[in-house]
Amino acid sequence: MNAVADAARSVEKSSPMLIVPDMEATVRWYTAIGFTLEDSYEDAGELIFARLSLGKGELTLSPGASTGPQNVRLWFLTGRVDELYRVFKGMQQADGSVSPEVRFEEEVYEPFYGGRQFSIRDLNGMPLIFWQPAWLRPSD
Repeated sequence: MNAVADAARSVEKSSPMLIVPDMEATVRWYTAIGFTLEDSYEDAGELIFARLSLGKGELTLSPGASTGPQNVRLWFLTGRVDELYRVFKGMQQADGSVSPEVRFEEEVYEPFYGGRQFSIRDLNGMPLIFWQPAWLRPSD
């Protein structure tokens, strides 16, 4: 067997790291919409690392960016896209404002490649796409 393929079986998951301009604000935003702060580390009183999860989806944060992310999209596969859509829409206030600010990039729809999806942007402009592929049926 190929050594790389053999070693690759040890990889449990991937966790993208986003470099953000304001760690505290970004962690607050993600936790306000339902993410769980799994780990965080400080150095000299400054937050320098955070790991967040939403179900089995995960991302990490590190400080240093002066602008938002470019040419990156985070995809979250779910069997309950309509429920997640309603939850995020429910954060929207009667006057159209949202607390926390959840900016919808796409309303829920059926893309040409199948399934159902919607997308929002975080406070740094990062698109989060929630997709329910046809093979992932809603769980009860």
